[in-house]
Amino acid sequence: MLCPRPLIEAKKAYNQAPFGEQLCFIVDNKTAANNLNTYFSGNGVQSTTITEHNKHVITVTKSESTNDTIITSNPAEFCVIETPTAKIGSMVVAISSNKMGEGDAELGTILMKGFFAALSEYETMPSEVIFYNSGVLLLVSDSGIITYLEKMKLMGVRITACGTCTDFYGIKDIAIGTISNMFSILSSLSSASKVIKP
Repeated sequence: MLCPRPLIEAKKAYNQAPFGEQLCFIVDNKTAANNLNTYFSGNGVQSTTITEHNKHVITVTKSESTNDTIITSNPAEFCVIETPTAKIGSMVVAISSNKMGEGDAELGTILMKGFFAALSEYETMPSEVIFYNSGVLLLVSDSGIITYLEKMKLMGVRITACGTCTDFYGIKDIAIGTISNMFSILSSLSSASKVIKP
């Protein structure tokens, strides 16, 4: 989860917890752990952190003191986001389907999610990821790959969607990226050093 979402979830859990309850929040990176600790500290709540196997466990106890009865501050104000860095190559990734490969649809969905998980960690990023045909279905908020695309976008990767395709599938708003036309897509594909089509 990207900030401020972990802080929003933490705020909700803390405010709904009864007095005396201990709450544990588990995050998978140091930046998120630091953001949570800063958020609790900024609201007068003491927290402890234990790090083990790349997992950070932040523990707080809801007390009856006046300072930490209810957290009211805006979580977004406590976000510090580390911008990941990566080498941007001249290759383009073309996604023409919301599933990877032929065969079982469920397996294809799993493989596509795995592809983007791997791509977001790859040492050389594509200059652009283009979604067309049913590939544009991956740009809706609950597709399962938006987090990976957000990470790649932060590194400078362009996310492009075929406008004709979003219209065809009735997609009013995409969760990330820019809606473009076929001329622009053709230009990107023709100028790429390599086109990867999973």
